[in-house]
Amino acid sequence: SNKELMHVGIHSKMDEIEVELKKQYASIVVNRLIKEGRPHKVIVETADELNCDSIVIGSNGEAGLEKIVGSTASRVITGANVPVIVVKSSPKRSNYNKVVLPIDLTKETKQKVNMAIHLAQKFNSEIHVIAEIEGDAFLRNKINANMRQVESILTKNNVKWVSKITDEKNFPGNIGDDTIKYSNDVDADLIMIMTQQETGFTELFLGSYAQQIINGSNVPVMCINPKE
Repeated sequence: SNKELMHVGIHSKMDEIEVELKKQYASIVVNRLIKEGRPHKVIVETADELNCDSIVIGSNGEAGLEKIVGSTASRVITGANVPVIVVKSSPKRSNYNKVVLPIDLTKETKQKVNMAIHLAQKFNSEIHVIAEIEGDAFLRNKINANMRQVESILTKNNVKWVSKITDEKNFPGNIGDDTIKYSNDVDADLIMIMTQQETGFTELFLGSYAQQIINGSNVPVMCINPKE
């Protein structure tokens, strides 16, 4: 039957992936699972059931925003209870040497910083804290104060960090373009973003900044949903 053929096809694809992984990482343990259902639902449920740290998913976001919004990737990102790493092309390295951490004035930044510390301690990463400064002096001071606070938290946790303010002079784009440009400049391995959802849209709608980063970046992007 069709279903049996499909299972055979899936198993042989899994064989290939397993061989490839073991070639690169001899000690890796590969578990296999085939489930039926709507892909995004099954992926999110499985991550919860198995108590996974994260979900890794491919994105085919070439055709602008429409391609990723409404796709399985988009639904997984907005529905997941763990960080989702969106990978477009195959990463240059198998380590997160340099992680870009854009910060702003939202309270969720704290959650993202904790995740960055967790990654840095595991992979000995260098965290690149970046912030866009525009607006009046009050906002500038607030962003600067946030930056200092994040730096001191990273220092306290023995995490290597670099910080950079992207302003109009050296980064003329909007914050999404600037994040991507900075990541390319430093040859980053990962960009960490929160998927703040803008109000008034369906739950499938990712914040426009998140969409822009996912669509525009060739570097893997870790998407974290704000927790209550």
